[in-house]
Amino acid sequence: MPHSARPSAQERVFAAIAHLLTIFSLPGMLIATVIWLTQRRRSRYVAMQARQAVLWQTTGHIVVFLAIALLVVTAILGLGESDASGLLGQVAGGSIVGSVMGLFLIPILATIFFFVSSIIGAIASLFGMRYTYPLVGKFAHRSVNPSADARRLSSQASDRQRY
Repeated sequence: MPHSARPSAQERVFAAIAHLLTIFSLPGMLIATVIWLTQRRRSRYVAMQARQAVLWQTTGHIVVFLAIALLVVTAILGLGESDASGLLGQVAGGSIVGSVMGLFLIPILATIFFFVSSIIGAIASLFGMRYTYPLVGKFAHRSVNPSADARRLSSQASDRQRY
């Protein structure tokens, strides 16, 4: 859905802030939700970007939480296997260390991926571009009320006619 007009500077800043709040984890997600709730009837652009940011942050938290849970379960299960003596103990001990180290990278890389994509979203928003996150973008665009643009554009037109 193309936007009917270029977003104003204030709209672009609100959208960029919603994207950047990913850095602050859960408090950031709550503030981005407040931005979405307060701006959803005023600006379709801000509503779409803030809604995406909230959904993206939620997805990021779930992915990182599941990766950490997998890491903990693997470490706990691996500790029992490393009690064996001899060659079997050495192989089990080496594999658990490798597994835990490899799994440790998943939450770190996932966090970096979610942060970088949020920063890209913020930059795109500052330029007034429509940014869409993978997985959650289409859902966010479908769930935003298009009447917000009509109200904003009609109020801008009436403001121009007054002056």
